[in-house]
Amino acid sequence: MSYYINEGLKLNYDVYGSGEPLIIIGGITCNNHHWDLVRDQLSKKFQLILPDNRGIGKSEVPRNDYAIADNAIDIVNLINHLAIPRAHILGHSLGGAVAQYLGAYHSDKVSKLIISHSAIKFNACSTIYFEHMLLLKEAGLSPLIQATSVLPFVFSDEFNRDPKNLEEYLENEKNEEYPQSLKSFKQQFHVLRNADSSSFIQDINVPTLIIAGKTDKLTPKEDSLALLAKIKHAQYKEIHGAHVPMIEAPNDYAELVIDFLSLSQ
Repeated sequence: MSYYINEGLKLNYDVYGSGEPLIIIGGITCNNHHWDLVRDQLSKKFQLILPDNRGIGKSEVPRNDYAIADNAIDIVNLINHLAIPRAHILGHSLGGAVAQYLGAYHSDKVSKLIISHSAIKFNACSTIYFEHMLLLKEAGLSPLIQATSVLPFVFSDEFNRDPKNLEEYLENEKNEEYPQSLKSFKQQFHVLRNADSSSFIQDINVPTLIIAGKTDKLTPKEDSLALLAKIKHAQYKEIHGAHVPMIEAPNDYAELVIDFLSLSQ
């Protein structure tokens, strides 16, 4: 683990492999272990940089609420800290909203952009779902109960029908070394609820891949198609499964990423 400082916050990141740098920005609640199943595959091709978003994992929790722009500046300062001119950026879900901001306002730091399972503005299903998660956390229910409530929304029916998948996922959640605090979750939910790239999405002018899950309930493929309609130089791919392909379909997901980033454009 390594750290850098931005806006007085001590922020964690891990680096694996060598090659062109690829920074992955996780979604709400997700620390960099969320990417464990694709880490080895991607780090064979790239210098894989996995930051913990502010308030997540081993990164410090801010005192006050913040916005997508603050998450983006965290990534810009990470790039500067690592003394690399620019990086490929992959943002998933809420991280995809951060990626959109980077592509529009900090394109000099972005080689190629991947927006995965995200949206211009998160829909009512997403916000209601995270409001429900907030209620569970405020009620002080066990991490296991909280994790169980996630299953129908983030995984496909096919994944949920396999008891081994559920057992492994719940075991990992139960043994999470760095659980997110209630304060941090409230801050991230504030960011998600207010994220809206409609005023700048058309300004993204770097090669972009948009990935949608075929059965994603939180960010359905219509959200990704709306992104496709607004972004110049964008490609669109669908992947089987729901909202978390790095867990449901890690090999296929990593191959999508590798194929796009390896194309000469």
